[in-house]
Amino acid sequence: MAKLVIELTDRCNLRCGHCPSGRHGCRGELGLELLAPILAEAPGCGIDRVAFTGGEPTLHTDFGQVVAMAAAVGLRISLVTNGWSLPKHLDVLLAHRDRPARWRPCPLGAA
Repeated sequence: MAKLVIELTDRCNLRCGHCPSGRHGCRGELGLELLAPILAEAPGCGIDRVAFTGGEPTLHTDFGQVVAMAAAVGLRISLVTNGWSLPKHLDVLLAHRDRPARWRPCPLGAA
């Protein structure tokens, strides 16, 4: 099976030295009206996993709903995150803990 990688938002709450400086002032995010049909159609296209990235994916306005939508169609979920917003979303992540592809810290740490 295949993995779908989706950049949920280009916003970020950190200012890491390795990241292009233009990222820090960004305000864009993928709307649910576009995201919902993509997630719904993914399993029928042979996709069984989705990785949410950003910017910082947990800053998406509807992050909890995005995770719930992915889990509802049976996708395994992974995140590329700096982790700072995870406590805010712990309830939704734990509610779908049977769906994670892998939860692991970045080997680079919080740069």
